[in-house]
Order: sequence, then structure tokens, then C-alpha cells
Amino acid sequence: METNFLIIGSGAAGLTLAVKLARAFPAKKITVVTKAHQAESNTKYAQGGVAAVFNLQVDSFGTHIEDTLIAGDGLCDEEVVEMVVRDGPARLRELMEWGARFDTDSTGAFHLGREGGHSEFRVLHHKDTTGNEIEQTLLAQVEQLKNIVLLPHHFAIDLITEHHFSQKQTGSLNCHGAYVLDQISGSIIAIKAHTTTLASGGLGRIYGHTTNPSVATGDGIAMAYRAKARIKNMEFIQFHPTALYDGEQRAAFLISEAVRGFGAYLVNKRGERFMGKYDSRAELASRDIVARAIESEMKKWGDPCVFLDCTHLDANHFQEHFPAIYKTCADNNIDISTHWIPVVPAAHYLCGGVVVDRYGRTSINRLFACGECSYTGLHGANRLASNSLLEALVYAHAIFQFHQEHPKMGSDRKVPEWDEQGVATLHHLSEVYGKIEQLQSVMRTFAGVVRSGDGLRQASELLDKIYRETEELYRKYKMNTALSELRNMVNVSYLIVQQSLQRTENRGGYFNTDFVKNKKTLIMNELIKQSVNKAMDYAQYNLLFRQLAEEGRTTGEQDQEKIEYTKLNFSRSKRLDKTAKISEEAAEAMANISQGQTWLVITEPWCGDAAQTLPFLNKLAENSENVELKLVLRDENLELMDRFLTNGSRSIPMVIILDENLEVVQQWGPRSKAATKLVSDYKEEHGTIDDAFKEMIQVWYNNDKGTSLVGDFVETLKVNSEYSA
Repeated sequence: METNFLIIGSGAAGLTLAVKLARAFPAKKITVVTKAHQAESNTKYAQGGVAAVFNLQVDSFGTHIEDTLIAGDGLCDEEVVEMVVRDGPARLRELMEWGARFDTDSTGAFHLGREGGHSEFRVLHHKDTTGNEIEQTLLAQVEQLKNIVLLPHHFAIDLITEHHFSQKQTGSLNCHGAYVLDQISGSIIAIKAHTTTLASGGLGRIYGHTTNPSVATGDGIAMAYRAKARIKNMEFIQFHPTALYDGEQRAAFLISEAVRGFGAYLVNKRGERFMGKYDSRAELASRDIVARAIESEMKKWGDPCVFLDCTHLDANHFQEHFPAIYKTCADNNIDISTHWIPVVPAAHYLCGGVVVDRYGRTSINRLFACGECSYTGLHGANRLASNSLLEALVYAHAIFQFHQEHPKMGSDRKVPEWDEQGVATLHHLSEVYGKIEQLQSVMRTFAGVVRSGDGLRQASELLDKIYRETEELYRKYKMNTALSELRNMVNVSYLIVQQSLQRTENRGGYFNTDFVKNKKTLIMNELIKQSVNKAMDYAQYNLLFRQLAEEGRTTGEQDQEKIEYTKLNFSRSKRLDKTAKISEEAAEAMANISQGQTWLVITEPWCGDAAQTLPFLNKLAENSENVELKLVLRDENLELMDRFLTNGSRSIPMVIILDENLEVVQQWGPRSKAATKLVSDYKEEHGTIDDAFKEMIQVWYNNDKGTSLVGDFVETLKVNSEYSA
């Protein structure tokens, strides 16, 4: 068989490209192969929506770009991020012109949702079945275009490159098409194509418990790997934090992140909200943080799941926004108005894949890739919620544009037929399915949400055994769907484990316990990151206050206070010197601290210039391995700061060392004597550091004890508590 353009996969990426090519090249043939029904893909199961900037009054491209970069944890390609974010709205409008419908409010404006990691409401959705709406829209377009040939129940098993030819050519590799298994007849056909595009989706099935459909076995990535294409960042697997828990290891129903954006709480079986302990954004933290927090809670209490609490939400509004979720819960005897929804993390999305450039080109000539099987650089170490469909649409368009600009790609070489000589038919598949279950167990156990070097090395050994046994089956028997899927799953599992072993630090969705020195260091690093973000935000206040001073707008008492504060804040050289001195003294003292001593740190890293406190916080992180560390962070409230801090001391850390009996050993920094007195006054009455802390914070922030501000503005961290997020 011969075609002009071969597309492997029928999700949003593949079908969008097919429609565009068919319209632009009406005389050319586009062939789309998919191993199940054409509507079965990861796209179909996407609930949350598509993130794009459509309300420039409150949102901006810059903010969406920043949110994406933060989620990607330093590994995003910034040029790609900007391209996708800026081009995204145009691609969505195009989809709407083809018939896709997204929810609107009574005024006709888009009803935009907000999901984890997003700072604004920017997610377009169609109820809670957005992916299915997009899939059906694209299939309707495909049906109208006669030069598109859909081949459902056809399984691409290998790409055709130079190594399939008897007379091999030297030089760069080229893709000449693919070998495709007709799953109905069992025959394997060679499809020659001018260009081939992988749009084959993800690999969630290798974990067993996944939000992906059963077809997600990493086929496109495995074929590209065997063809010697570049594969990158396979260690970054995103686990959706909230898949419906039913006790089975199988494709799980996804409870969209939009439910948490709608106001649902994550609670343990005691009904306690726990996300605030792991991230200041609580339920709206990025997926990797939420997934690890849930796993930490499950391990801490020995529970098989945690729960989404929606009982405080309006049930009618919930049903209106999430009809499929509401129905699925009801079908499982869960009344969301009175019962919590049991949830667990499940394999959801691959952030790595086949490396492509900005035109979707792989390292093999005439082979393109888009969608989840590709690595574009958009997601970096962790995908921002609802960016995946956006990426699929933008990169399908980029590949289309390249084809428009280079219409004469192709080859005159005749491709060889698939060779099945000397192989038998495999009649009993129990051995194949048994190996798939073994592989899934290995990946869940050793290469899941939390990994370790020893576990990954053990996984490598076990996968090597499964690989050798699978290759023996491949040599002896004719290819069938199950055997080909096993072969692909072994390949992509190997890539995940090996690239995990190559990584030397935790980033985004990758978490290896070997890289966590101890819980204190992990907590301190997170606090330092938060303090930097807060300090950057606070810098905007400084600019505003300085502008007020320069413009002479001093009519109000409040403005005058701001001006006075600004003058103090911008005269900081002495405070910087003082902070450096404190850091030096503290580091020297730490070297001689004995096991069991307690540090109490009261500081203001969220106010003014973070450079004034980060040196000290870094010293703590580096040198507090053998001591118990308690931390109290002040907020940026000017009124409270003015009440309790002396002029000129803003942003300087104050430090107290306590021994096991809560006796003061040493102290540094302004107001540390006052803080020491508060601790010692309550120590006698309460006897434990935790109660003393609680009372101290209440007094420190609120003279009349009317309201505790502990939950709102202060982080009190117990190092000996469970923390692995």
C-alpha cells in the first residue's frame, strides 16, 4: 500500500493534522491507522479542558508562560513555551470553527476554569467531557474529507527505515512508512509513505493503574526507539493525583483537577485536610506535589486511598459542571453531597518522548511526531494541567505548515514486505498476558511516584529478564496485538528506568528518595523557593511605594506610612551586612551542636529583598542534619511588622537555639530576646515545644488572642513528621 501522508494515531494531534493536510492537498492521500476504533484515544478521556488565554482583561500570555515554566521546574524550552501559549488561542478558534463547543456563561463569555498550577481562570471546557467533544468534532471533519482513509483496528508494529533494506545506504536515517498489522485478518502490510507522523499517545498501561485507555502502551515511542530516533526525558511520568479508587489495578476513572479548582478538599480518612502541610497552594498545587502528598499520607497512615470532600459544595452546580463524574460516582454508590470520593494517584501523562524540533521533526528524516508521544520541550519536568491538548493542536499545525512549505518530500525506493518465514502462530496468549502483569508490577513498585536507586536497579534486572523472554517469543511466533504491545511496553519501561537512573536530582514529576538528604533539607528547600517567589511579589509593593514618594502623593496617613517604609526598605546595606554576620555565627555554632538540640528560627523571608535572608536559610539547610529544626515564618503584613519590629531590622533573621529541655542556649538578631521570652514564658505552663509555639504565635501576631493566624500566614513545621512531597 502507498500513501502520501501516513499518520499513526487518531487522537487530537493525529486527526487535526489529517484534516489540515486533506484540505490543503485535496489530490493527495492521507492514511490514518489506529489500533482500536478511531474514537478510542487519550484525547477522548481528557476531562479538564484546554488552557489558553482568552480573557486579556485579567489574564496574559506572560502569566500563562510563567505558570508553565514554574510547573516545568527549569527544564522547559522557553521559546517553545512562548510559541505554544501565543499560538494556542488561534488553534482553538479554528477548532471552534469546525464545530467544537465550549461552555459559556449567561453573557456568552467562555466559562473558564482554573486547575492546579494555574494562577488564573483560563481553562476552556465542555462540561467534564472536553476531550470527547474535541474528538467527535475532528471525526466529523474527517468524514467529510474523501482523501482521508481511516484504518481502525490496524496496529503499526515497526517503522520502515534503511535497516529493513537488503542494500543499506550510509548516511542519515529516513522513514519510508510503517509495517501495520491488520488485527482482523492477522496479515501485516507495508505502507509506504512520503512522510510518517507518530501521534500514538502515551504509555499509562505499563503501570496497570492508569487513567489512560488500554491502547496506551507506548507504541509510537517504542517504534521510534527501535528505529534509532532520539528519545528524551522518559523519567518524567505525571501521575494524576485523583483517580477513582475501586481496589482494582486497571484503567481508572479520572476525577478531574477541575473538581479541586471548583472547591473540593483533599482529606485523609480522619477528615483532615493535609495539602497545606505540603504546599502553600494547598489543593491547587501542581500535580506532582499533590500526587506525592497523597502517597505520603497513604504511607503515613497505612491507607489504600485518600478522599475528595465535595460535601460542602452545591450538588446541583457540581452535577451541572461535572455530569460524567457525578454519574460515575452515583454508579459507584457515592453521593457527593454526603460521601467523600475515594481517590489514588494513577499514571496519567508522559512528559518526555520522541525528541522533535519546533516543526515536529524527529532525528529521522521524514518522520514527525506530535502529541503525548513527542518531547517538544513544552512540559519540561512536569506538565501544567490542560496544556497537553493545546500542545497537540499547536504542533499538528506546525507539522502541517512544514508540509506546506516542503511539499515534495518522499522517496522512490520500494519498501520490502514484512518477513514472517519460519514463525508459528501463537494460539495461547496466557504467557504474554502474564508477562504484561509482571512488567506492570515492576513499574508500579520500582518506577512509580517515588523511586530510589536500588529500586530502579532492581527494576532494570527484572525488565532485562522479561525483555529476553519477550524477544524469544518474537523470534518464534507471528506478530499479534498482545505480543506487539508487550514488546513495546518492555521497550518504553526500559527507557523510563534507564533515564531515571541517569538523573542525578529531583525535578518536577521525578522524585528519587536518594536525592533527599533528610526531611529538613527538603522542607528548607521548598521554603526557600516560596520565599523567593514571595519576595519577588513583594518587590512590586516596593516599586509602588517608591513611586508614591516620587510623585509626592502624601495627603493620606497611609501613604505617608508607605513612604517611610520604602525609605527604610531601600536603605539595606547595613541589614545585608548584619545578615551575613548572623549567618557566619550561626554556621560556626552549628558545627558544634549536639544531637537533640532544637532550633527555633523566626524570620521574615517573605518581606523585602530575599537576598537578606536566603544566605541564612541556606546555612540552615546545609548544617542542620543532626538537630531538630522548628521554623516560624512571619508574613508581610506591614501593620504587624511595624508593631513588633524595630526600625531598620526588617528582613533580618532572628535565631534562637534551645536545648532538649527548651532552655535557651544562644540567640542572634534583633528582637530575639523578645521571642525568647515568649517561648520561656509559655514553656513552664505548657511543657512542650509545640504548645509553646502555638501560644507564642498567637501572642506574637494577635495581642487579644481573638484569632489565630497560624493557618493563614505562618508555617510551623515539625521535622519529625512524615514528609515526602
